[in-house]
Amino acid sequence: MLSRRWAFLPVLAGLAMPAAAQPGCTAPAGPLQAVICADAGLREADRRLRALEARHAGLTSRPATARARAQAWQSALEAGREGQALDRAELLDEYEARMAELAEMVRQDRAMRALATEVPEGTPPGLLPRPSMIERRCLGGALSGCRVVATGLALSEDGRTRILWQQQRGHTEADGVTGGLVLLAQARGGWRLLGWSFEGDRFEAPRLIPAEGALLLHAPGRGGRSGARNADLIYRLGPRGWEEIEHESWKDSLPAQLPAGLGVWQAVDYDLSAPAAFGRLWRQEDANCCPTGGGAWFDLRIEGQSLRLAGVTLDTLARLRLGEGGR
Repeated sequence: MLSRRWAFLPVLAGLAMPAAAQPGCTAPAGPLQAVICADAGLREADRRLRALEARHAGLTSRPATARARAQAWQSALEAGREGQALDRAELLDEYEARMAELAEMVRQDRAMRALATEVPEGTPPGLLPRPSMIERRCLGGALSGCRVVATGLALSEDGRTRILWQQQRGHTEADGVTGGLVLLAQARGGWRLLGWSFEGDRFEAPRLIPAEGALLLHAPGRGGRSGARNADLIYRLGPRGWEEIEHESWKDSLPAQLPAGLGVWQAVDYDLSAPAAFGRLWRQEDANCCPTGGGAWFDLRIEGQSLRLAGVTLDTLARLRLGEGGR
């Protein structure tokens, strides 16, 4: 039986006016639209959220990831919790948490975009001179107490494409101690700010990889303190220049592709020359630290600006576990 708080949504949804009749309502079409549009507090929260999403989309170097995360958040909001719709207080909590996350991303994005305002007079628009202090001074002001961990230059096999990179270490009020990676692509007359992330506890040196008839830039990264989640950066060089490839949404297809009782709970290792990934498999009774279900190779393909799952191959241990009753 639902609590009195849970009972709010069906009643409100039944009384709600059509979304089109709610002036200024920004809630997207879906099961929550009428509920949100009929409530002044939820309507205002949704308006603020959509404004932050638009601001982030206009500043980020990872637009594909921003879109995928916005869609995933909306889907989770609509799915509720344990089969139950969220009540008004819970919806507002979810909105506030999401807006805090977006506000921090916007702050970081603005700090990095400000680099373009610090260039010497005469520098071509949109370009930066090669940073002379890149080994000692952090690019941008996204991290407090920032120090440079490592710098380097990634070269394509033919030597015509060059990526300058800087690894950082510092802290933010939102996340505490964290790592950062800034990427600059060489262009005629200078260097163009290509991408950045401050979501990884650690990053590896970026690599330029020929794959699927294009040139990919891959910077492996791990986040979640224990390295439990992927923080990789992936870009592809195409006719319009470098475009980000998001690598989060393909994992939504895993439950339908893996045998029942097996799952990928933590980070995977990418091999973008294939492209493919390898991940450990957890059984339902496993602890987070210790997967016992074997492993699997995931065949991937690039579709638009996303990685997509094309197939799954279980290793010997995973097949053995299934034979033991892993289902």
